Amino acid sequence: MFLRKKITQFILLALLLKVSPVAAQIMPDQIKKYEEKYNEWGIIGGANLQSLTGYPFLNNYSTGGDLGVYFKKRKKSFGISAGLNVSTANYKTDYPAAHYVSGSSATLSDTTKQATLQVLYANLPVIVEYRPGKRLGLLMGLNFSYCVSTTDQNNTFENTVSANKIFKPLNVSFLAGLEYAFTPAFRIQAQLGAGYLDLNNKQFAKINDGWGTTNAQLNLIVRFKKWYGSRV
Repeated sequence: MFLRKKITQFILLALLLKVSPVAAQIMPDQIKKYEEKYNEWGIIGGANLQSLTGYPFLNNYSTGGDLGVYFKKRKKSFGISAGLNVSTANYKTDYPAAHYVSGSSATLSDTTKQATLQVLYANLPVIVEYRPGKRLGLLMGLNFSYCVSTTDQNNTFENTVSANKIFKPLNVSFLAGLEYAFTPAFRIQAQLGAGYLDLNNKQFAKINDGWGTTNAQLNLIVRFKKWYGSRV
């Protein structure tokens, strides 16, 4: 019913073009007003550079990736989007894991120089966008993430505690970034994020520091579908 109503309106406006010169000016204004509000969905994916700060982790960025889907509502220059994606991150310690778990005597027999933990996250980003022009957009929002699994790639922590118990599962990050549209359906997005919660699950008596995440993402966005009005 909604789509039929809109089609009828456009047909009537088209008929007016034949009988009134004023209608020639009305038609573009009606189309512009109609197209200023729309919905869209698509896929988003790219590189995820993430760092975990706090002893005993190195304060540097390791490469991971992210892939997911998004849904956006836009009206004029403003938009709000929500997504669902998975991402990976790799965290490395400054010294062998045994140094933190068993003390200095165990360090002598630990052949692994660094412990590497690979973490899989499920993410729910909610982003507000302001687009002053056709191509450039300013982004700000929150990312809610859940630690699905942790893999101890060197098996250095596994002897003492399960890798999945090392980190607290939930985290909230503040996001800010830019988006550039090559075309309306193909865009690139750069984001910076900073975690708000302490992820240290306090499994090791010798490690009491707070662990916080910082990350940078570079993503490509491909729009699959765009539709107008309030109904899908």
